[in-house]
Amino acid sequence: MVEETTAPTVDQHNSFKASCTLNEKEAGPSDPQPMPNASKECQLFLTDLVNGGDVLVAIDRAYMDCVPTDTVYGIPLGEENVQVTITLPKLKRTLLPIPTNEATCIEEAVGGFVAWGKRLVVIQTSLSQASQGPNHATDREAEGSKQTKKRARKKRIQSQPEVQQ
Repeated sequence: MVEETTAPTVDQHNSFKASCTLNEKEAGPSDPQPMPNASKECQLFLTDLVNGGDVLVAIDRAYMDCVPTDTVYGIPLGEENVQVTITLPKLKRTLLPIPTNEATCIEEAVGGFVAWGKRLVVIQTSLSQASQGPNHATDREAEGSKQTKKRARKKRIQSQPEVQQ
């Protein structure tokens, strides 16, 4: 007997070990896959504690209809987190904000479910943003870039030797 397999669509992601749950609105016993509109394309950020600001670390899909009792690897999401799947890592070796037994960095989480803080998830709202691709700078990225440039300029100014007359 030959099993038929189909490639997953954007909204059909497999958990690493089937240890994630979706709420009943999205998946029930007769409908094991999420509804087509259950997830939204988004950008994932992490706070840069050294330089300040938020840094874009991945592009993915967020399941915004999750409830606090939904779980990712047996751990409830809680009020402050959302379930996401990572599809395009930008900084692969960056540690996950909420690591699991199966994944501790972004690269290891590609294609599986992870929890992410809601305040660090930016939903793609316009077609023009999405079509400009991953190199399109968002307001968050631009602000972080301005801060980084300002710090670098200060460092350069401070590091110049004084000229004695």
